[in-house]
Amino acid sequence: MAKIWQVSVTIMVVGALFFLFQNCSGHSDKGSDAGALSARPEKLCGEEGFRYMLDTYFIPHCAACHKVGGLAHPPFADHNLEISFKYAFSIPKENFIKKSTENDLCAAQGCNLIPGEPRYQDLVEWLDSPRFCDE
Repeated sequence: MAKIWQVSVTIMVVGALFFLFQNCSGHSDKGSDAGALSARPEKLCGEEGFRYMLDTYFIPHCAACHKVGGLAHPPFADHNLEISFKYAFSIPKENFIKKSTENDLCAAQGCNLIPGEPRYQDLVEWLDSPRFCDE
């Protein structure tokens, strides 16, 4: 009886972990509530730069977990621009870069950024002036 209980618990734990990892690596193709930007801003800074990153990277690759009521905190990838922009500042620049390049929960193609590629450069540019464009 104990052996059956052990096997049952193991299966449930593995199933729960599988569900969590699949859920967090999923794509969400809907843009922010503020509306997607049609083109990259000339300079990625402040709220406009964040909205571009939100619609092109954070929502598609991070929102499955990092949204209000999601599996992970902070909700920097929430569809509500006001919420996500506010919470983005709670993440230190170094952590933002590390989790965007070395995230074990990123199973989807394009989720982990590669230094030197355009989307990585966009993130670094925004992180240099995240609040305002004249920083």
